[in-house]
Order: sequence, then C-alpha cells, then structure tokens
Amino acid sequence: MKVLAFSCHWNKNPYNANMTTPEKRMEQLVDWSAAVWAGLISGMLFLLYLLFVLPKFTEGLSASLLVESIINKDSVNAGGFLLAAVIVMVICVLYALLIASLIHREGLIAGILFGAVLGFSIFVINVFVLSILFNNPVLMLGHILFGALVGGIYEWFEVEEFVPVEAETQKETS
Repeated sequence: MKVLAFSCHWNKNPYNANMTTPEKRMEQLVDWSAAVWAGLISGMLFLLYLLFVLPKFTEGLSASLLVESIINKDSVNAGGFLLAAVIVMVICVLYALLIASLIHREGLIAGILFGAVLGFSIFVINVFVLSILFNNPVLMLGHILFGALVGGIYEWFEVEEFVPVEAETQKETS
C-alpha cells in the first residue's frame, strides 16, 4: 500500500482526550537498485528501438547512417555495436538514476507520465547538444517512451522504505 502523505500525524490518544503525541515526519528513500534495473531494462528496449524502428523512418539522416555503419547489409561490425551498446546502456542507467530521484515519491501512473515528460526533456537537451543527430520526431518518441518505461519500471520494482527525518539529522551530526 502506498503512503500518500510524507508526514504521519498521530491524533489524540483515545484513552485520554487531553493527551496528544508529537508529530513524526517520515521521508521516503530512493530505491537505487530499482532505478538501476529500470535503466538497464529501458536501455535495452531503447537500444532495440534505435536499431530496428529508427532506421525505417530516417532514410538518409545521420542517425540512420550511424546505425548503417554498425550494421551493414553484408556483415555486422561487432566492435562498433558493442561500443554503442555499452555507451547507450551507461547513459540510460545514469538517466534512470536521475529520473528515479525525481519521481520516487509518485505512484505508477504518475511515474509513467512524469517519466515521459522527463524523457522528452532529455530529448530536448540532446537536441541542443547534438542537433545534427537528434533532430527527428521518431527519435523524440523513443526518448519519451524511454522516460515512460523508466518511470513505470522503477515504480513497479520500487520497494518503498521510509525513515524518520529526526533519525536522519542525528546521523549527520554524529
């Protein structure tokens, strides 16, 4: 069961109407292992999207030329494919860690929607950094799907853990 509030309020003691207990604030932790798994799974699906869907819509564009340099009609450049796959997977895990740290307090549907928005934001950042490679609506859709997958998979795998805020501040002072 998801806890929607991040503060636990204890009301009056039912045995004595005049006694109240203090408010105890709880903070939800990010499940980093779920974020890494979400990045790996979404990264593999994004890599498959880049290899099989993108070239169908990008005839003559630089992104399809990059894919064609890895996969020729006669042979596969295994070294180039492995290097591209490792780079994509590392970037996907890093993006998943970023997305998970921003959406970890949300539910599954909100995680998918916010993840899609963050995936689009990643696409926009990529367009400004590498405008020649990333100026393509099909690639934009791939980034949105990647973000939505990260958000959904993270929220699906997440094990919710809460810690009292007071305990956290005591650890920092020790």
